[in-house]
Parts: sequence; structure tokens; C-alpha cells
Amino acid sequence: MIGAGASVDLSHGFYANARLRHFGHVPLNEQASADGGATSLVSLGGGYRYDRVKLEINVFNLLGSKRNDIAYYYNSRLPGEPAEGVEGVHFHPVEPRMVRASVTLGF
Repeated sequence: MIGAGASVDLSHGFYANARLRHFGHVPLNEQASADGGATSLVSLGGGYRYDRVKLEINVFNLLGSKRNDIAYYYNSRLPGEPAEGVEGVHFHPVEPRMVRASVTLGF
């Protein structure tokens, strides 16, 4: 796992940041016959601070990754499948590219 980020304060109250999160290949069972794949996510953000007010905008999953956020390997059974079930990888994909804007007032 790698997590890295950088922030910079620009002039006149502006600031920016960038973040990278990478999860490498990980075996999902003891035999290492199933793998969840690697995932890399990049996010960017920036904003403006003035006195007690902060305006901010962030872009998550900037590169539009469609990999797995988390993956498991286990036996499951859907309707119509054999009674003993089927072993396989079950996963939750990363969230799609998102933009979030916020206003914060300090007091």
C-alpha cells in the first residue's frame, strides 16, 4: 500500500493539494490462486481561505479508475446455482469520479 500527498499554499489565500493511494496485488486465499488486482486512485483539491471562511473543491478518482476498492474470495450461492455454491471473487468497485464542493465557516 502506498499513500502519498502534497499540499501547497499559494498567494492571496489560495491552496491546492494532490493525493495518490495505491494498493498492490494481494492474494485472496491461502493458495494464492485468486487475486483482487491492484488499484490506484488520484485525487486533486483546491480552495480559498479568507478569515474564517473556506471555499473548497475536490475531485476524487480523477483518472476514472474502475478497479476494486475491496475484494473477497469465498463460496456463495445464487438462485439456480449448485447447492454447494460457487467459489469466486466478490468485490466492491471504487466510486466513480466525483466532484465535491464545500463551504466551511469557523467560529
